[in-house]
Amino acid sequence: MRQVNYIPFLKSPEFKAWLRRSRKARSKILASGKPANFNQAIWADLKQILIDLNNEKCMYCEGQYLAGSHDDAEHYRPKGEVTEWDEAGEVRRKVVHPGYYWLAYEWQNILLACTKCNSAHPAGGCYSKSCATAHVDGTHGPHPGKAIEFPLAVGSNRCANPGPTPNRWWKELKAEEPLLLHPYFDRCDEHFAVAKFGVIYGITPRVEPRCEHATSIAPGCAAPAGTLRGRFARMPPCCASFI
Repeated sequence: MRQVNYIPFLKSPEFKAWLRRSRKARSKILASGKPANFNQAIWADLKQILIDLNNEKCMYCEGQYLAGSHDDAEHYRPKGEVTEWDEAGEVRRKVVHPGYYWLAYEWQNILLACTKCNSAHPAGGCYSKSCATAHVDGTHGPHPGKAIEFPLAVGSNRCANPGPTPNRWWKELKAEEPLLLHPYFDRCDEHFAVAKFGVIYGITPRVEPRCEHATSIAPGCAAPAGTLRGRFARMPPCCASFI
């Protein structure tokens, strides 16, 4: 993952038109609370702007669009249910939280992600020409994707409701300590270092390795191996060639 320069697309006429629509949708949320259904067309339209902005590349792994694959407009903070990894039980568990519904239409929370990074998929199906099934660490098997996972540092409290002023939302969210790096606002080179033979390891508390898979984190990975049980480390080779 490289830091994405989002400034140019904020100035585009297409984005400004989209922003007017998103703010209207946001106003409805502020007036009525969490909706039963979200207007998916809003982030679907932003997706095309992001595809053009980021040269058709996933903002997490930097894998480029390939025929037969589909990019997602992915919510960095999940708009509905939220899960995090239970290290003891080795399962994903739901967090008691309403979801970050008030961020559903915020551009800062909508990222371009490939389905390999964002969605669960079974063994095989890798787009790499060199290997049809292996992950970057040489193992084979299913990959859970980011999905609705949003881990926080131990002891960090989640923001459960929006403040009254949207312009202050992102400042208020700084009270959280997310363990998933943000392609717009975080730099991987400030959190990771490269050891001998290209092994990448964490150098800050947000990404410090915490499990036996830690040394196999992929060079394009947006998340720490330890916090997500190294499952983000097991990216397919097509998603692990970028840094």
